[in-house]
Amino acid sequence: MVGANLKAETMALMDKRAAMETEMNSIVQRLCNPGGPGLSGNLIDSEGFPREDIDIPMVRADRRRFAGDFSFLVLN
Repeated sequence: MVGANLKAETMALMDKRAAMETEMNSIVQRLCNPGGPGLSGNLIDSEGFPREDIDIPMVRADRRRFAGDFSFLVLN
């Protein structure tokens, strides 16, 4: 009966991976829209003030989520 449990665990992990990849792609799309900051672009303008055309807290949260939670996928 170990095989049945192993198969179920594997399928659960594959589903979790697919959900994480979907979320990861969603974050990349949000950050890389035309005029967006991208994954590592500046959040301030040329004069050193915060950019008004982006939601800085949302961008920072997306970048943190992308870098922290998904970095192990890139390393494996």
